[in-house]
Amino acid sequence: MRRLSDSLFREFPKRLENILENVRRAIEDVEVSFNWKELPNPEDYRVYGIDGSRSMEKRCGAIVYAVSSVGVGDKILELHDISVIEPFKHVEKRVELHMQTNEARIGVFSNGLPLLDGSLSNLLFLIEKPKLTELWREEIDLSDEKTVRIMQDFKNDLDDWLEGIKEDMKSGLTQRKTLLSREREDRRIALEFVEYLHAYDRLLEKVVVSIAKNVYESRLLRENDYRITDQAVVDYLVNERFGFEKSGYFKFSYDVKREGWVKELAKILELKNLIKLKVHPCYVRFRDYGNVYLLESNVEVERVLPKVVGLEVNGYPFPLIHAHRYSEIKKREMRAIMIALMNALADRTEFRILLKHPRSNLERF
Repeated sequence: MRRLSDSLFREFPKRLENILENVRRAIEDVEVSFNWKELPNPEDYRVYGIDGSRSMEKRCGAIVYAVSSVGVGDKILELHDISVIEPFKHVEKRVELHMQTNEARIGVFSNGLPLLDGSLSNLLFLIEKPKLTELWREEIDLSDEKTVRIMQDFKNDLDDWLEGIKEDMKSGLTQRKTLLSREREDRRIALEFVEYLHAYDRLLEKVVVSIAKNVYESRLLRENDYRITDQAVVDYLVNERFGFEKSGYFKFSYDVKREGWVKELAKILELKNLIKLKVHPCYVRFRDYGNVYLLESNVEVERVLPKVVGLEVNGYPFPLIHAHRYSEIKKREMRAIMIALMNALADRTEFRILLKHPRSNLERF
């Protein structure tokens, strides 16, 4: 514990008090419209909890990554992929999008209500924040006819590609390539993004629900404030009003700009479900003294809450707990994957220059 000191113990409560004071001030903006409602009675309904995981090994000349996406409902659906990523640009976000693309496809293939881990509005860039879409602007020029034509042709190929994956998924598991854009050389990063949007457009043919555990921003205040979280504001308000952390939900709405770069791209690609999408949010606590979560759907929350409230275990939907455990790629598993791959390539000595570990001198101790 040598990293701790008396000065740190004195400073820590001061910092927390500053944050709590920001929460108290924020209450003035939302208290008038705050209406904490009782949870509805649960309905028996088939739901698929969907979550994903990713891991990567950055070697001297190549980046090897694994993605895993799992849906847990009346059966388990799994999509797993291992690949090498290049060009070496925006790597973290591109791997994340591959995982999220497969999560959407799990939802497409499931025969129940897709329940996603995360925020539907964040996935589809509806909330004003630092947008990862900025990463693709250099790759996607919507004024260039050749680029647009390539993307439109690729979008049409994706429907046939999905049918092949769907056939594999009848057994519940596929380990085939799950990203068609990896096979393309021209404008590859742009096509990865198109593949991601196409997957969510297909998913939105269904009623979809998402649950975000952490929302490190404010969506309730007139001016977005990154110093406080809505979860802290809602928790404070509920405790002030009822005297304890009562279960229930608070419905609100987003002031979303209907136009933007992604909307324009969706129109060009005729992704009709994305174009007409409206996200309906609420903050919800599934049981007394549990955590507050952000729940979002592409339909009114009253339609989907009864299908979700009966699934909670210790205040969180049980299918999402299972999906997380099934999908998680632990660090030791990723290392075991790399060892297996390198053993399989033992006679290809020319690959050694690509697969050297740049941290080997540090991690042996």
